[in-house]
Amino acid sequence: MNGGLASSGFTYETTGSPVLRTYSTYSSLTWTGSGSFTILANPNSLTFDYMIVAGGGAGGSGDDALGGGGGGGGVRVFTSQSLSIAAHTVTVGAGGSGVWAANQSGSGGNTTFSSNTTTGGGGGGNYNSGWHNGASGGAGGGGATSRNTASAGTVGGSGNAGSYSPVEGVDGGTGYINYPFPSTNNQGAGGGGGGATVGSNTTLKPASWPNNRHGSAGQTNNYKDGSTITEPYTGGTTAFSGGGGAPFVQNYNFGFGGLYHSGGHLSETGLVEGGEGRCGAGNCGFGSADTAGAGVANSGGGGGGRYPAGNVSSRVGGNGGSGVVILRWVTEA
Repeated sequence: MNGGLASSGFTYETTGSPVLRTYSTYSSLTWTGSGSFTILANPNSLTFDYMIVAGGGAGGSGDDALGGGGGGGGVRVFTSQSLSIAAHTVTVGAGGSGVWAANQSGSGGNTTFSSNTTTGGGGGGNYNSGWHNGASGGAGGGGATSRNTASAGTVGGSGNAGSYSPVEGVDGGTGYINYPFPSTNNQGAGGGGGGATVGSNTTLKPASWPNNRHGSAGQTNNYKDGSTITEPYTGGTTAFSGGGGAPFVQNYNFGFGGLYHSGGHLSETGLVEGGEGRCGAGNCGFGSADTAGAGVANSGGGGGGRYPAGNVSSRVGGNGGSGVVILRWVTEA
């Protein structure tokens, strides 16, 4: 158990090894794993700001499926909150795991601080004796689509599973198809999972491409160290819960993950993207090794969907990123 003297008379203890930072007029604690925050004394009635991010859902996959992107973990932000002189539990949700023989890949785990909870992101739609919808969650997982038939794409899962206001996340995208292959816009994959709080499943780039395969935008936050970002595609460590992208069969392209830090993998354009869903370069679906980006740890980002070249059961969608809890307060002199 770690103790802390934050300022004049305010004392606390922690478990779970949170990282303590000081910046500007604030002190902050960041939990990347479960623990606790116990206030021992607070004579000046300090209040607290905190952000709770759940684990992201995994991307979908499966035989003959363009798997949906995983939904970003739910995000809730609280400002100027009073906390009692007591122990406050911290539970950080894990990211979901990509699976093969299931209707959806794994959803992320819930994250809790004190009495408040966010819901894990929904897993992306898979193929399992048919193409399946994305799972509902904090943000919904994207729907799946066939690679080789004219079946309509499935729908994304619903976001804001906790029914919070403001919402903790948005819906996943719907799979897109334009059969037969190849055509002007060949088969689109399941849409990227919904990001948290801002964005939609169509507000991504490039504008000239069908947008359903891209993950939704996530949310930025500066509670950890006071830093902010101005370029949405660079993400860094102050942005959270972008939806995972999904594969798309047109010149062997892939869907970008959500703005604001989902998977955080470098794309072919050199930008830091989230949870890429993609096929092997130049050989989508024809036996080459393919990949799907994972959500970054402690970002809540959704994992990228996958088209498993050669229909190999080990080639599942990218895992979701685990959640995080960040707490800050004004440092007294």
